[in-house]
Amino acid sequence: MRCHYVVDPELGRVLIPGCMQVAHSDDIDDCTCPKGWRNFEKESYNKTVREMASEIEYWKKEVERLNKIIESI
Repeated sequence: MRCHYVVDPELGRVLIPGCMQVAHSDDIDDCTCPKGWRNFEKESYNKTVREMASEIEYWKKEVERLNKIIESI
């Protein structure tokens, strides 16, 4: 999540920090959040999905191998 403002009915405009610098200084100009945070999240998600799919394929092959061993006994 990137630093941003929200409007609260009672408090008005409220700063929501997304990085430690803004949380410390309370100034959005100090923001160091990644500029393309949405793309970063999408890339990170896709990378995780690819890794998990690869692991699933590994375990499918392992199950097949073990089933062959069991059948041969």
